[in-house]
Amino acid sequence: MKKSVSFFSLIIMCVLLAVGCSEENNYASDLDAHERDLDGYFFDSGRYQLYFKDDKMMIIGREIGKDKKSVLDEIYLNKGVELGGTVMEEYENVEVTTNDNKFTIIVDDFTLEFTKFKDHIIVDSENMEYIRNKLEI
Repeated sequence: MKKSVSFFSLIIMCVLLAVGCSEENNYASDLDAHERDLDGYFFDSGRYQLYFKDDKMMIIGREIGKDKKSVLDEIYLNKGVELGGTVMEEYENVEVTTNDNKFTIIVDDFTLEFTKFKDHIIVDSENMEYIRNKLEI
């Protein structure tokens, strides 16, 4: 009897461990996205920094296309940035629209979509998290 309880406990622990270690992330949230959530802030993913002010956006990136993926990797690799390279781009006339918990950012030649996961975290379609910080000037 004691062996079957131990075996059953071991099976439950393995199932819980497998579920907890699943690589699929669910970044759904019930938070509403608003343009003001972006304006005047920068968001840092460790690889990319995004800064939004009025209708302008700056993107700074390093180690493009290495290890972790970002939706921005494909955009910049297609623009000719070398694998592992860096980028610093400023965009004007950036249009930001929101729908539920989604931000759609329309730039001259590409569109980005982010999910508002927490009040201070947005996530791109490759599941890269960007943490919000206030830029002090």
